[in-house]
Amino acid sequence: DMNTSNSFFVAAIRVGYDSNLVMKELRKYALHTYPNGFQLNNPHGIENSCTVANALDEMLCMSMGNVIRLFRVFPKDQNAAFKNIRAWGAFLVSAKLTDGIIADVKILSEKGKPCTIINPWPGKKVVLIRNGKKAEAISGNKLFFKTSIMEIINMKHL
Repeated sequence: DMNTSNSFFVAAIRVGYDSNLVMKELRKYALHTYPNGFQLNNPHGIENSCTVANALDEMLCMSMGNVIRLFRVFPKDQNAAFKNIRAWGAFLVSAKLTDGIIADVKILSEKGKPCTIINPWPGKKVVLIRNGKKAEAISGNKLFFKTSIMEIINMKHL
């Protein structure tokens, strides 16, 4: 539509639209841009220059409503990894998806705010490793824990 693509890809991702279809359409969109992300023959401003990057960030690490969701809408048959995607609450999040399994989850809390994340390993307990030291085990679909300023939290499942 030449003007709201910066919103509609993210909206589709947030409601859980089919990840393979999102990737297919995102690829078509990306092939219709200049190297800087601007749409070809688009008379509008810079709002569309970040469409692809924003959509991929949302697919890898969604944090709407102050709840972090890892690889929620990402093709499970594709491997991926990311480092330091900024999430609501002043968190930098890193994780890896290999053969459909999430691993190497790391959260850097810049401001010491509470963190809520959908359990990357549904039905399993999760161990928090705080600044390199094994801390508490938590469980549930939605995990909630307090953080400290500049604390590094690694997550592993039991």
